[in-house]
Amino acid sequence: MIKMKILFKIIGYIFMTLYFLIAIFISILVLKENEYGITKFGNKYLVTIDMNNENDKYTNGDLVIIESKKIDDFNQNDEIFLYNSSKNNVVDVRAFTIKEVSLDTDPQFIMVNENINYYRKDSVLGSCTKKYSTLGGIIGFLKDRIIFLVLLIVPSVLLLVFEIYVLINKLLEVKKGEEIEDDEG
Repeated sequence: MIKMKILFKIIGYIFMTLYFLIAIFISILVLKENEYGITKFGNKYLVTIDMNNENDKYTNGDLVIIESKKIDDFNQNDEIFLYNSSKNNVVDVRAFTIKEVSLDTDPQFIMVNENINYYRKDSVLGSCTKKYSTLGGIIGFLKDRIIFLVLLIVPSVLLLVFEIYVLINKLLEVKKGEEIEDDEG
């Protein structure tokens, strides 16, 4: 019986450690987001490919690590990741093949296709250094606001309430023990 209790404690500690590691990881990802909701560490961006920005090379659920580059680091036919804004002012990241780089104009720009798709230099993220299949879907799921609330905030509040409950019970036990000593004395 004692061995089972020890085993359950060990399993509990393993789950708690995994939970806290995941919680810390998710929190770091959320805290390191830029104004467009893209996680950035130094000169690297973590971009999750979803149905809006998938193409022949990247599929829904891929995690792409993009190294930041300047506009003059690119040439014609290079692959580039750019901030792309839609009609309703939603900004996402898209991969394009460069048709033309214009460094002699002000502002500098990149043309990605013949349909007058020009992007200024402040839209440039960089180029892909690594791609991980399905990892982006997992990270995207964990970073979702509802999942973040359910997996991190609610358990943390419940743990806090439980700790306050335990503290109050301990204080009541100590007070009860002092009352018994006063009655005997």
